[in-house]
Amino acid sequence: MNDAEAVRVHLVRIEGLIAKHGWAIQGVGGRTPADPGCFYTVGLTAAGRPELCLAALSPPLSAQLLNAAVKIHLGAELKHGDETGDVASVPLRVISAPELEMNVAQALYGPQVLAVQLVWPDSEGNWPPSSRMAQRLFGEPWW
Repeated sequence: MNDAEAVRVHLVRIEGLIAKHGWAIQGVGGRTPADPGCFYTVGLTAAGRPELCLAALSPPLSAQLLNAAVKIHLGAELKHGDETGDVASVPLRVISAPELEMNVAQALYGPQVLAVQLVWPDSEGNWPPSSRMAQRLFGEPWW
């Protein structure tokens, strides 16, 4: 299978997940310790909401937090400057994420796709960029 066919197969799989659940979760990067990667939703654009992303967490925890946050986001849009309290026992802050590359979402919805990032504190309660965690920010924090 060539690259174009692999992309087409992947997009069909993502569209199937969106049809079944309303959204899918796409991972990006994370192939080295220096690049812990990120995960973002695909499908919220069709519901009139920005996509959500999280950086530097394990795939299972990212999926758990994103799935829980989507349910909040679909009811009341999460916007830059919001704090969620606890989502699955994790406090989160929301920032606009204009620097996030969302190739899969953009392949399905076009270049106008927007996203917000859910940012989390380290174990001592420090928020990036003063946190010790390697959490990449895809926009400017408001705190």
